[in-house]
Amino acid sequence: MRSAVPGDQVKVSVSVAVEPSVAFQVFTEEIDLWWRSGLRFRVAGKNRGIIHLEPRVGGRLFESFETHAGTRVFVTGNVTAWEPPARLVFEWRGVNFAPGEKTEVEVTFERSGDETVVTVAHRGWSAIRGDHPVRHGLDVAGFLRMNGLWWGDLMSSFRLRTGLSRQNRADYFLTTERLGFRTWKSEDIGLAQGLWGDPAVARFIYAGGAPSLEAIQKHLARELALQTEHGFQYWPIFLLANGSHVGCCGLRPYQPREDIYELGVHIRPAFWRKGFAFEAAKAVIDYAFEVLHARGLFAGHNPTNDASKQMIAKLGFRYTHDEFYPPTGLQHPSYLLMRSSDRPPPTDERGLSRKRSLRS
Repeated sequence: MRSAVPGDQVKVSVSVAVEPSVAFQVFTEEIDLWWRSGLRFRVAGKNRGIIHLEPRVGGRLFESFETHAGTRVFVTGNVTAWEPPARLVFEWRGVNFAPGEKTEVEVTFERSGDETVVTVAHRGWSAIRGDHPVRHGLDVAGFLRMNGLWWGDLMSSFRLRTGLSRQNRADYFLTTERLGFRTWKSEDIGLAQGLWGDPAVARFIYAGGAPSLEAIQKHLARELALQTEHGFQYWPIFLLANGSHVGCCGLRPYQPREDIYELGVHIRPAFWRKGFAFEAAKAVIDYAFEVLHARGLFAGHNPTNDASKQMIAKLGFRYTHDEFYPPTGLQHPSYLLMRSSDRPPPTDERGLSRKRSLRS
């Protein structure tokens, strides 16, 4: 850790009523939800953009937004230290920085009783010339005061978001040993981009690789519409331990008149090979048969995704045919899992089959 040079850094701290792992998760995964809007804080200004932090050393902190020429991406910097849940360091470049010009932001998360003290230190300003446009003509003291107020406003929003994040975890309608399910919200676009915009995930579900911001917004809108119209969607799933966004798992209509639904699961790469896909899918299968009273479930997978093939077999699905899947342009191996005799559809007090669903 570097010692501070006079006029080199500004430091801002806030206390939040969550443990360090949750504070780290909210700061990194939910950054778009607490980062303020407007030209003072975002390159996109009044336009709707998304701020995203890729969770790894070398990952980017960037903002993406739509223009008449297509999706524009501004990279603020790269992550140089990723030490959850204690510390995070990333480069910082302003929109008016020349090549080679950069500063550094260090964020620490320290437990203090029942709270966590989150401290942001933005340093490296002594290397930026005195007449640089980023200083707005202010002297050293005036500029550092302005920068401190800027970060202070952001950290106030962050503190409010940690409270909302705690409330979101109370919104889980379905839980497993490790996971919580809730419904998508319109403000979840940052989480959606972190999932469907990840190239490692996108290569299995989109023909053209990682989709544009506009395509992800449309994808999220379809999930919201499914929940409203049918009472289900590919629900976002989170770790119960700290609220980290794991991915999504849920249902879509397949043959609705026959009460056959499609099962799907998408998991963020950081959570691969930990059994989360199987755990989530098993819970959704139980929900489909016991709550929605489905007669059967359909599942398919990208022919190059061997992990999905193995999981579908483990869940008890039976191969039936190959089916063309327009988003990838490929024939996907397809499977069915029908209601077993030991899962009779429940009846009401009149002996009639009843059906329930979760609707937003």
